[in-house]
Amino acid sequence: MSNQEADTYQMLMLGGRRIVTQITSRMKKHFMAGEDCNAGCLAAPMHGLVVDVPVHEGDTVEKGQTLVVLESMKMQMQLRSPRPGKVTKVTVRSGDQVEKGALLVQFE
Repeated sequence: MSNQEADTYQMLMLGGRRIVTQITSRMKKHFMAGEDCNAGCLAAPMHGLVVDVPVHEGDTVEKGQTLVVLESMKMQMQLRSPRPGKVTKVTVRSGDQVEKGALLVQFE
């Protein structure tokens, strides 16, 4: 396994080379960079289909609580709250297609 970037690795496996990306690291970079979003919101780390949104406007959430379930390339990913707060805006619902960087949930 060789490290290409801080969060991307190439692995030589049976059947050929695979590139593996560590999604959590990309999400942290996204929040730290402040791209399209400040620390009070959750943005899509990649394009995909919104499968579930278990929170509603006005809900109080804890750090690590699932805010949105996103499906991309036949894999489901639980997008979790980076900190505690109150949900002020939910911009997506189940069945929506979103692009990378799209605002999903905003909270105070």
